[in-house]
Amino acid sequence: MKIYELKSRKDREELINYMREQDWGAAKKLARSLQRNTVKEDFGRDARVFFARVNNDIVGFFALVNKDYIELDGYDYFIAMVWVDPSYRGRGYSRDFVSYGEEVSGYKDIYILSQHKGLYEKMGYTLIASFEESFHPIDYLYYKDLS
Repeated sequence: MKIYELKSRKDREELINYMREQDWGAAKKLARSLQRNTVKEDFGRDARVFFARVNNDIVGFFALVNKDYIELDGYDYFIAMVWVDPSYRGRGYSRDFVSYGEEVSGYKDIYILSQHKGLYEKMGYTLIASFEESFHPIDYLYYKDLS
């Protein structure tokens, strides 16, 4: 698996089409944002999109953003929209995406907002807050010091 930052028009169109095929609202939202060329407006000034390939197949994506699906005043710099294709799950790609995002972010602190509990703690994140009935029945905010 190799991770790429989205830069080329050809990759952008392929990634948009891939995201539209997924049964996940965040994938469709990111696809719309890429299509309209509003990623920075929708996700913040530092927003960057990454995707991974095995051979020529896209196997997942994630983003570095300043704002995620819940607007949280005082929080900045998130790893967001971590998606691994169902046929490639169970191979540690989520961990690889998060590690890569941490490495290339340039941030001292980073957050992850997720409806999943137990996954990000294994990657060194600390659960710092939870939100009931915000977007999902419960959402969790994780933090990691990268300095």
